[in-house]
Amino acid sequence: MKCCRPRPKNLYREPSQLHNSQKKCLYILLCIASTSLLTFFLRDTTPVLFVKPSISDMNFETDTVDSTKINDAFWRVSIRHINTLLSSVCQDENYMVLTNKNIESDNVRMKDNYIYFCHPISEIQAMVNGRVVHSDISTQTIRCKETYSSKTKTLIRHFPFSLKYTDAVDFSYKTKIIRDGIAACTILHAIDIVNSVWD
Repeated sequence: MKCCRPRPKNLYREPSQLHNSQKKCLYILLCIASTSLLTFFLRDTTPVLFVKPSISDMNFETDTVDSTKINDAFWRVSIRHINTLLSSVCQDENYMVLTNKNIESDNVRMKDNYIYFCHPISEIQAMVNGRVVHSDISTQTIRCKETYSSKTKTLIRHFPFSLKYTDAVDFSYKTKIIRDGIAACTILHAIDIVNSVWD
């Protein structure tokens, strides 16, 4: 019987197209799936712990972070995780500056040259590979009362100076002239801690 036979397919007819609402729905689902996968693969599963400052921190070495590591997506995720951890530590404790020596991961101290300011200094929240360049303009001095762990001492610091660093928030290389004496004290103190030359 004619009515029971399947209709023959027209090979020349264009396949039916998705409606706009179906396209939007498919696009949204793909975006959600992609975001979920990226979050899963780029998350930092290594437990990171805060370690209170101790004079024995001067025994731990610090390494300069090379450009390959700075451009690595996984390393950047871990640094952002550390920034978040130290932000919460700063809210609970009375610290001005924290460094890689206060970070422990898998029972090993962080070796990357890293400084986190609890209160941003010259718009710097956190930095990697911070170094200071003094010049002929570094003619002013300031007496800095510096404390680390249970030890306090007064040092004469010179400023203004040029600070070269990689921003640990947006990971761009920057240079700033530090003209404020109090900011100079904090930055120079932190860099000495990182380089284990403060003790």
